[in-house]
Amino acid sequence: MKKILYVMCIVLLSQLSIAWDGHDLLTYHLVKSALPELMNKYVHVTEYQYNESRAYNLMKMVVGDWCEDLDGWVATWQILRTYSCEPDMGMDEGLNISILQFLPSVDSHVVRHAKIRIFNLDFFQGDESFYYFVRMSKIAFSRDDKYWGYRFLARALHYIEDLSQPYHNKIDTDDKVLQVLDANYRHFLRRCHYAYDLFLAYLFNINDRKLLDAIENTPPIPCKDEKELVKKVREFSISKFEIVHDEIKRLFEDILWKRKVKMEDFQIADSKGQLEVLKEVTYQVISNFAGHTKYFLRKFMKEVRELN
Repeated sequence: MKKILYVMCIVLLSQLSIAWDGHDLLTYHLVKSALPELMNKYVHVTEYQYNESRAYNLMKMVVGDWCEDLDGWVATWQILRTYSCEPDMGMDEGLNISILQFLPSVDSHVVRHAKIRIFNLDFFQGDESFYYFVRMSKIAFSRDDKYWGYRFLARALHYIEDLSQPYHNKIDTDDKVLQVLDANYRHFLRRCHYAYDLFLAYLFNINDRKLLDAIENTPPIPCKDEKELVKKVREFSISKFEIVHDEIKRLFEDILWKRKVKMEDFQIADSKGQLEVLKEVTYQVISNFAGHTKYFLRKFMKEVRELN
């Protein structure tokens, strides 16, 4: 029986897509509210000088500065906003880091950006990616290399943001597991994932005030360390998966069997007042993420002596 369940889990794992659209805006509003002291702080850009244990796609990885700097100085909030998108720019692609990469659609990017739960089994390394860059950030700050301290922290934020996305923790409800044997259903699930990724971008694009309030006005929620942060973010995300998945299907099922959802599809549904349930659960997911991550950020900044 265990072997059968394992095979079912493996098939499900092949259906992953991308991550939240809008990492830069999510990070910006998070940092602005959690660390207002950083909004007027600048650090000097430094060269990358680290021997890491983590493999990267060096053909797609850029270690030079992308930010608009002034005489070699750059705002700390800008580092965090800009480089929170960096892990999606190719650095995790084309690597051989997991035996599960023989599955269709499972590549090294998926392995590093998700932590999928099927029944009581967890797969992939999204949590380890977060922990790794928290450690690298601490190392950089211990060397008084503040630029790379913030840049590594930005990468860490990317992965904890990924883990707040319900489809990065679940792919389908466990009772539907046998349906993934059908190829068309697997494509359908992948498009569901993509639709919810795009939904966050849609809310940012329309300047949704409740979304911004969920990020900026949720107070810090205590968590003792990075592992508890990951647990709190993931467990809440998993608890909201079913309602998110049901709403995505209710709204767009006919479309999702044929193609990906587009921005225009959200606009049409919104004009008809059909997005309210999906909006409300998204505010909850983002608020939970923001509260716990704000607490982590302030505690971390004090630990590395960037805050008093």
